[in-house]
This record gives sequence, structure tokens and C-alpha cells, in this order.
Amino acid sequence: MKVYSAEFLCLTETWLNKFCPDSFVHLPGYLCFRNDRQNRRGGGVCVYFNSLFPWKRMSDFEEPDLESLWILVRPYLLPR
Repeated sequence: MKVYSAEFLCLTETWLNKFCPDSFVHLPGYLCFRNDRQNRRGGGVCVYFNSLFPWKRMSDFEEPDLESLWILVRPYLLPR
């Protein structure tokens, strides 16, 4: 059996809402950011990334009417 791992997972149409806690969708070793659709069914976005990456959420770029996430992530090593 082969096991693959991903550095990033980006999901759309998650259908998550305020009644689904983060613990319900937790993946060990990953940080989870989500933006659920408000006041309607369906939609929503979610991003998982390896918890070893340094990160910063860029909330200034996010709009309340758009289901989007902006996260600045720095890789382990940058090319010179």
C-alpha cells in the first residue's frame, strides 16, 4: 500500500457551517483555515497545509461577500 502526503489541500464546495466545528474536519499534522458560506446552503472553501510551514493569514484581502482565503506561506527553502 502506498501512502501519499500533500503540502497543501485546497477544497471548494465544503458545505461546512457554524454547526461543524474545526475538530470535525481536523487532519493530523495540518493546519486548517476555512471560510464557510453565510446564510445559504452549500459553498464554502477550506485550505489545509502542513503545520511546519510558517504562515500568515491575509485577512485584508478577504471580502465578506466572497468565499475566499488568502494565506501567505513560506516554503522550507527558497531558491537562491
